[in-house]
Parts: sequence; C-alpha cells; structure tokens
Amino acid sequence: IDLVKEGKIGRLAVLNPFRRQGIGTALISALEVMAGNAGLAKVWLNAQTSALDFYERLGYQPLGPEFIEANIPHRKMEKRLP
Repeated sequence: IDLVKEGKIGRLAVLNPFRRQGIGTALISALEVMAGNAGLAKVWLNAQTSALDFYERLGYQPLGPEFIEANIPHRKMEKRLP
C-alpha cells in the first residue's frame, strides 16, 4: 500500500543462503514496475547502511544524513523511474 500511495518500498530481506542469486534485484525490479504502472515518477526506501552498495548498483541515490531505525543505521534512498 505504501508503494502505490507514496512510492515507499518497505523492508526487503533475502535469507543468507539465497543472497547473490538475483532474488533481491528481481524483487526490487518488480516493485519498480508496479510503481511505474501506478503512475509514480520515483520510489524511495530506508536502506540499512550495510546495504547501500546493493541499492546504489540498482540506481538508487542516498538522500540526507544517516539515521537510526530499529536500532540499525539507515539512509533514505531514492530512484527516479523512466
């Protein structure tokens, strides 16, 4: 619901044994398609700082300072859709 209303992608988790197989990328890509189909120009998320490289590889740009969410450092990231 957040995705359609405001372009926010919620939590994404892939279990360790299944990482680096393209699952996270496929999930994000599907959400971006859904957002584009809903007429959104951009999507955003709060990324754990340990996952910044993953999202940057997918075209997301960090915005603003680091902040704490659920006792974990995060950074807001945004991607403009085609």
